[in-house]
Amino acid sequence: MADDTSKTKLFYEIKNAFLNSFPDKRNIRENTSDYVRCCADSERVNEWIWYEIQYQNNGCWMLRFCVDSYAPSRDELQKEVRNLFQTELELHRYFYDYNAYYVEGRNPITSVKDLEHDLGILKNKIDEILQRKFSRSGTSSNLPIEDKVIISTRDLKSILSNNNFRIPDYQRGYCWKKENIIGLLEDIQQWQFIHKEGEYQIGSIVLSKKADENVYDVIDGQQRLLTLSILSICQGDGDVARIEIGENNKRQTAVWHLQNAKRIIDEWLERKQSIDNNGTDKNPVIDLSRVQVSVVWINEQDTEDTDLPFLFFNHLNSLGKRLSDYDLLKSHHLRFIAGDGLSKIMAKRWHAIDKASNEKLKDIDLKSEVLHKMMFRLRNWRSKTDFSYEADNSISRELFRHFTMDFTPVKDLCTSYKELRFDSILSGGLEFFNYVDSYRRKYEAFCETPGYVILQKHLFWHSNGVLYDGIRALSFLFFCKFGDIYLSDAMYCIAYRVSVLRNEYQVRRDSLRGYEFQSIAQLIDRVTHECEFLGTMLDARNRYSISNNGPTATYYWNSLKALGDELEKTMSANIENVIDLLTL
Repeated sequence: MADDTSKTKLFYEIKNAFLNSFPDKRNIRENTSDYVRCCADSERVNEWIWYEIQYQNNGCWMLRFCVDSYAPSRDELQKEVRNLFQTELELHRYFYDYNAYYVEGRNPITSVKDLEHDLGILKNKIDEILQRKFSRSGTSSNLPIEDKVIISTRDLKSILSNNNFRIPDYQRGYCWKKENIIGLLEDIQQWQFIHKEGEYQIGSIVLSKKADENVYDVIDGQQRLLTLSILSICQGDGDVARIEIGENNKRQTAVWHLQNAKRIIDEWLERKQSIDNNGTDKNPVIDLSRVQVSVVWINEQDTEDTDLPFLFFNHLNSLGKRLSDYDLLKSHHLRFIAGDGLSKIMAKRWHAIDKASNEKLKDIDLKSEVLHKMMFRLRNWRSKTDFSYEADNSISRELFRHFTMDFTPVKDLCTSYKELRFDSILSGGLEFFNYVDSYRRKYEAFCETPGYVILQKHLFWHSNGVLYDGIRALSFLFFCKFGDIYLSDAMYCIAYRVSVLRNEYQVRRDSLRGYEFQSIAQLIDRVTHECEFLGTMLDARNRYSISNNGPTATYYWNSLKALGDELEKTMSANIENVIDLLTL
């Protein structure tokens, strides 16, 4: 009992000593029983950079200095910090996760003295960097975030009547449904009916404006802003802001949602005005001058500030409705493209991915097909890297992190054009969009081949589509390298070889991470000619006998045999001997 008491006492002594090292308690970002974060410098960088201690199961604390993944000037700050501690390796280690970059004390904190020693080393060195890097003197690009970001509270009517807005291309389209619209309107209307004075709070919006423009980009809050703008028009409130919609809001689905929102609001207003005023008085049902919103105004003072809107867009949306990895990839890579003109072209190219020219693909999410089910899996098979089956919907943002490499290419080198490989290391911006567009076009061409249609016909429904997905991706890799002359031959060889999984055990989603897929992807990449690939796949050492003769397995083998029989009609080489192996 005494031992437990002493441990508890030490626990709070270390925790309190850490908190007391940061006199301004407003710096505390998170404070739980076993986890404390204190921002490094609230006056300059707020919560992008922080120190933290975390309690471990072995009864000690670990001390870290952290830089958020979307912190301004993140890469430069990481380099400076790493250079400072390169001679302190006996005390510190470095690592990343999808949230942040960390410098961690190598030794656990087991006493207040340990904490004071390690935290002293960290703060003495790092505070010097922060003081220099975020000093209030110097050029505008070195100004702290607060000098570029102003937060104020305004009523919505004045905001809508005195400013022009633009929805950036990287924003998702308008998508609010009836329940969202009616829910917001009812909440505001009922509150104002009960409270004859005061303002209804609807949260915050984030707006960004370039120095030479008179229009604000809506970084966060576009669904509410568009909904209440439509309400203002329908109520006849007078002057309403001009809102320029981005590419996503020009798509058919978003246009339908916007038109539907106006119809819903018109019907709601007519019903409310009839109930409240017997249809004779058309005064506004909602007084927008009594709707208050907190506005984050971002002033882009120079070209280096163009990161700020993207930082807020990614950071704030990650706290609310979850953005897809594809939304984040688009906004991330648009950051690296100089000039609005080229950015708009890349954004349009990105949206065009969903507009497949192939009629067979009109109902398919091409971004998921190309980036996730094809390229992401092929790249991981080639590098023998483990991955999740649903990597584009994982908590760790696996797909997003895979296509956002953390490095800066050396500038101004004289290099010749090189065609992008399927496993190319991609620098940010233009190269990524060119990569996606290139393989999107190849995938559309692949889907036009007879082999693709035949494969889908016979194997799509088997094993929850796992084997089908793997065979399709590997066949696509063969098609990208060698074209379609021997595609049917290669497709059947791949299908036969991968189907050994059906022979040996039940096929599950994690089967896609197995050796069979990795070895075939590596083989396709290594061989120079089609004949080398087909010869290796037809080698007797790669053949097997069917041992799983259960009802479900037999149904699969019959489908595989039917696949071979139909592919044989389009084959250019002679592989009947492989097909004959599947006679049951």
